Amino acid sequence: MSSFRIGVDGGGTTTRAVIVGGDSNQVLAQAKSGSSNLYNLGLEGALQNIHVAIDGALEQAGGVLNQVESFGFGLAGVTGQHEKAQWLTALGVRYGASIAVDEDVVAALVGAFGPDELKNNGGAVLIAGTGANCFGQNQSGQRARADGWGPMLGDRGSGFWLGESGIRAAVAAIDGAGASTPLSGYLLQHFEVPDLNALVGVIYAPTFARDRIAAFVPFVLQAAREGDAVSAQLLSEAGIHLAATARAILKPLGLEQLALAGGLIENAPEIRDSLANSLPGIELLQPRYEPVVGAALMPLAL
Repeated sequence: MSSFRIGVDGGGTTTRAVIVGGDSNQVLAQAKSGSSNLYNLGLEGALQNIHVAIDGALEQAGGVLNQVESFGFGLAGVTGQHEKAQWLTALGVRYGASIAVDEDVVAALVGAFGPDELKNNGGAVLIAGTGANCFGQNQSGQRARADGWGPMLGDRGSGFWLGESGIRAAVAAIDGAGASTPLSGYLLQHFEVPDLNALVGVIYAPTFARDRIAAFVPFVLQAAREGDAVSAQLLSEAGIHLAATARAILKPLGLEQLALAGGLIENAPEIRDSLANSLPGIELLQPRYEPVVGAALMPLAL
């Protein structure tokens, strides 16, 4: 195969590598492995998972390392120059000098607009899945980010926020302190408990998985679509929170285009509508490429 680019999107759960070729940036091969978060596994463990993902993609495509034109790595946990320098040194041993390393939101931004559009006009990407953050860059190269601080400090309007808000509304209704909502029944169903006393034992157990909070979101969406005013209000509030996060980036950078990404935004048009209503004058876009392709294009954009 002719020369090509490799992109790696490394998160706290999964690392994905793609081989991109041609002017159309077509994905020719891809593979996955485990986490490549420096703080989850340490450098050696994270590096090993990156190698596994890249080797898997190369094997699938029938390529070899000396045919790679460049590598781009968008990695969770690369929050400063120290982490970036660590990764550049470690990755350079095997992959050579044509490497770009940055945090995963940079890969999402490059993918959302493409390298040329980003350099010429700038842009911002709002990512709302289990967590939420916004990252932008203007045509002068200035960058800014907002939120992404995790559920204890931020992630306003995220899947975790919405799930937790739905659970709180359900508990308040059961207590008689809040408006009646079908979320109360869905809450007991979701956690497979008969009452709140039993739920306490589940929620506060040392082994409780916090992703079960965000997993309540489908019930909030279902209730809203069945006409529940409480759930509909929560979806509206999620959009308002996400708009505030985006505004914190768009205004100081002088940007008017916002790409939307993440499972929550993709699956909840009600939230997108609320977001749009809260951001008059801002053009909302679908990302041009997915983040892992953005990682492959990072050497062209940075």
